[in-house]
Amino acid sequence: MLLNRSWISAEDGNEGKESETQQRFRVMQWNTLADALSPSTPTENFVNCPTPVLAWENRKEQLLAEIKQTKPDVICLEEVDHFPDFFQPELEKLGFKGSFLAKPFSPCLKCSENSGPDGCAVFFKESVFELKAEHRINLQDSERKQTNQVALALVLSFSGETSDKQTKKALPVCIAATHLKSKSTFSALRAAQGKHLLDELATISADMPTIVCGDFNADPDEDVCDLFRHHEPPYSSVYPNEPDDFTTWKFRPNGEAYHTIDYIWFRPTGLRAGSRLALASKAEIGEAGLPCIRYPSDHLALACDFVLLR
Repeated sequence: MLLNRSWISAEDGNEGKESETQQRFRVMQWNTLADALSPSTPTENFVNCPTPVLAWENRKEQLLAEIKQTKPDVICLEEVDHFPDFFQPELEKLGFKGSFLAKPFSPCLKCSENSGPDGCAVFFKESVFELKAEHRINLQDSERKQTNQVALALVLSFSGETSDKQTKKALPVCIAATHLKSKSTFSALRAAQGKHLLDELATISADMPTIVCGDFNADPDEDVCDLFRHHEPPYSSVYPNEPDDFTTWKFRPNGEAYHTIDYIWFRPTGLRAGSRLALASKAEIGEAGLPCIRYPSDHLALACDFVLLR
């Protein structure tokens, strides 16, 4: 049985006031924890995690169940190292089409038992969207040198299967997934990667409604998050990032680690954020942290309902 997470209504009081012709869609963001990076014995990242919880055969069913339970129209995933043999075929059965971009030098390839490189994936429900363009971005540092992190951006238009005359006139939306450099010592590199991504999106999406999902490996007060908030036009975070909130929680040999590092950013021009999936508390998860018997990743999935305003 998965964690039972509620939905929190939008705080602006406008939810439910949109017209029937305004297009609604749900976006899900999730670092799924690469299989190669979570061997079926406890590692330095998951010292309190029971061995069966880390086994891929157990986790993959829960990963799929969490996606089904969330009911998204677009799914942005990171640390995907089972794209062709699991995520792609299983999500195709649910009506999704997806794209994948591997890291150039994935750490998964250094593991003795691996299924290939990990990377970012974006899936969309074909009954809601159709693909107009795909942009594969190798993120750069401040000297414009290629790094080992990537971003995948899809430009999607609303499908004729669900569109009326009004939505057929609507601008397409750009939805991107990314996974920035980890470790606290790489704050400057994350800022450079974030700037490169924003520069690319300025060209790709222009005035298009834009959503950026990802594991930023950055707390809310880090420079890369400030870049998104102060960009022109600015991006807003779906989640308010309260002091006790976290999107990842684990136990390592040197102690407990919990942070807010996963985000759904959006440009409010042309979009309104509605209900969001509530985060879980430590009490709900259990004393061993993540992953746990009721949750298959060390990161909580995020999700939000969006309304297209034009």
